[in-house]
Amino acid sequence: MNPDLPAKLAALRASLRDLGSAAVAFSAGVDSTFLLRVAHEELGDRCIAVTVRAPFVPTREFYEAVAFCRAEGVEHVVLDAVLANIPFFAENPPDRCYHCKRHLFSRLVALARERGLAAVLEGSNLDDDRDYRPGARAIRELGVRSPLREASLTKAEIRSLSRELGLPTADKPSAACLASRIPYGDRITPALLDRVGRAEALVADRFPGLAQLRVRVHGDLARLEVPPAEIPRLSAALPALSADLRSLGFARVEIDPRGYRTGSLNEPLRCAPGPTGEGLAPLPEPHPESCRPSRRGSGRAEPSPVAPARAARRGSTGRRLRFFFATMVARERLPLFGALGEAGVALSPLGESLAREWAALRKRFPGATASTFCVMPDHFHGLLILDLDRCGNRWASTVLRGFREATGPDNWSDERPYVITPFESAALANVRRYIRNNPKRALWKRTHPDRFVRFTDIRRQNLPAEASWTAFGNVLLLASPFLRFMKISGMLPREEMNRQVDAFLAAAREGWTLVSGFLSPGERAVLDAIRKERLGPHVRLVPYGIPPKFDPSVALSKEIAEEDSLLLSPFPETVPWGKTARPNCVKMNRLGALISPA
Repeated sequence: MNPDLPAKLAALRASLRDLGSAAVAFSAGVDSTFLLRVAHEELGDRCIAVTVRAPFVPTREFYEAVAFCRAEGVEHVVLDAVLANIPFFAENPPDRCYHCKRHLFSRLVALARERGLAAVLEGSNLDDDRDYRPGARAIRELGVRSPLREASLTKAEIRSLSRELGLPTADKPSAACLASRIPYGDRITPALLDRVGRAEALVADRFPGLAQLRVRVHGDLARLEVPPAEIPRLSAALPALSADLRSLGFARVEIDPRGYRTGSLNEPLRCAPGPTGEGLAPLPEPHPESCRPSRRGSGRAEPSPVAPARAARRGSTGRRLRFFFATMVARERLPLFGALGEAGVALSPLGESLAREWAALRKRFPGATASTFCVMPDHFHGLLILDLDRCGNRWASTVLRGFREATGPDNWSDERPYVITPFESAALANVRRYIRNNPKRALWKRTHPDRFVRFTDIRRQNLPAEASWTAFGNVLLLASPFLRFMKISGMLPREEMNRQVDAFLAAAREGWTLVSGFLSPGERAVLDAIRKERLGPHVRLVPYGIPPKFDPSVALSKEIAEEDSLLLSPFPETVPWGKTARPNCVKMNRLGALISPA
């Protein structure tokens, strides 16, 4: 035994006694079980356990938490979590854990305050600092205490002390939320989390005694991570195991030859090149139109609408990363790089050289990762990621100038050589999607140019005259006699919210055209159902101005091409995208209700 261990345990007990009372975030894992036992021994009835019940919590873990609290005589509070209420959870950015923990621990802090408890405790230990854990920032911001880390206890020491206390979790495998099985940028749904949970339960039942198990999901591929010593055992039964997992919807099953690794999906965040040659996994998209490049200036990094000055993020290895969206335009907007067709862009030899040179930038400019790109007939979009510990912010301009020279400076516009827009990591998946879907949007615009029109100063009888209305899309929807305004408050109890969602969906199925901001969880649920069931058109109110050179997302472009959508704004174009301040939303909803009292 570590000779310092008794002193660490004594310090832990003293710190807990000093608190007087506490709520312990309890997951039934090794760390939180140990923390709860010691806290309950020191604080007695002034200590409660709080467990989250959600689709991302393995079912077995939840019921183990219930059983432990019952056996220990600890008061146990269960918080139900709805994925739609957790910001950015479904979009799955690399800092998903930050948003999730911020949401959940905010509720826990409120509960502790309501119960008159002095502190909220969670079970991070000293070893947790070694991996990428953005949730730690939320814990610090909310003032949540981490007594195990404060006592400098490692995972091995906690297991040792757990054995001394006779805890059943002393040798329990480390667990993590099911969302950690899904690569950043892949959308998370309750159905997908359920499939992951059932897959891991199936494998665990077939192979009892596995020290560690993760089923990582890559689309229709299930990648199994187990300790290297267990790989031969699973490989021998892979055909039968694959058949079982195919019944859950996986088309392919493979065993990772590298074995189980803690936080293996965080490896791309350490700037290791991934299988596609990109240095980072995809990130979140706060708004489909929030990351367009600025149309002003040339050759300079300009502030992004979604990214103030904090575009640099420090990863678990200490690297500071900065993200740039680059746009370059062909000389006189000539289609020098290829031709747009139904299958995308057929590249010319010059367009193919652009793709090769972009991929080669990593070798020529250390510290720069040339990631996702799109070659269009008359312009180029690319995602550039800089490691600020190896190069400075201005390196982005140097890289773009080098790319311009390598691909022939005469092929590019002299008026606007390039535009570089920095943005935060929270917008990375949105930028990637914008780049990849550029050909689709361009094709829809070329096929239906009359539908991609911005209308200004619209005056109709049903539009309140106190606002100067601007619209984009099928403006004829405003003439429909079947407009119905929809507002579903995000503060409603779940049952009432579901009732209103069902009522508005019933109206849409009956032929009503819903008018809404589609901002709250309930309103977004209605919009998702309208799109999924193809229930017809809708009018989308926006709490910001529609700029002259508005560039809709691919989903919105498809709806506009099919004349199913209209964006309607009562605000001037000077109110920027992404600024959804509450006064704007209140005004938008007030005016929207006047459009259609129904």
